[in-house]
Amino acid sequence: MPIYEFKCNTCAAEFEALVASFSKVNEVTCGKCGSVDINRILSTVNSKVKRGGSFPAAAPPPGCRSKSGFS
Repeated sequence: MPIYEFKCNTCAAEFEALVASFSKVNEVTCGKCGSVDINRILSTVNSKVKRGGSFPAAAPPPGCRSKSGFS
C-alpha cells in the first residue's frame, strides 16, 4: 500500500496517507480540517548505497569497457 503526501489548500496542513490503490487517492480528506480540497505533493526519496555495493562509483558503463566490441 503506497504512502502519498498531500497538502490541504484550505488549512495548509501537510500530511501523509496510506492509499489502497491509485483510484482511491480522490477519496483522501485532510486530517486536520476534513477538507477535500487537497493536492498531492512530490515526496523525497532517501536511499543509501553501501561502499562496495552493486554500483561501484569507478566502474565504467558496460558499453565503455575495453574489449566490449564497441570502439
